[in-house]
Amino acid sequence: MAAGLSRTIPALPVRDVEAAVVHYCDRLGFSMLHVSDGFAVLQRDEARLHLWQAGDTSWPTRADLRERPRRLGRRVVPRRYRELSDRD
Repeated sequence: MAAGLSRTIPALPVRDVEAAVVHYCDRLGFSMLHVSDGFAVLQRDEARLHLWQAGDTSWPTRADLRERPRRLGRRVVPRRYRELSDRD
């Protein structure tokens, strides 16, 4: 049996849709099914990728994304989930 990608349809944010399409097609063997302004659908085997333009540049300044995770036993848990993990 040949190796390949199984059926999956993830939606991935990218900074530059055109550059991502070139990368996925040229380097990873995907083919284009649809490309429009800020959105693309690619396919390889049974896997489809939905690429969407992520233009939010404010994320580096968000405090909730700068938190360092804490270790809980063998698991690493983000601090915002501390109250849930402490129930275990």
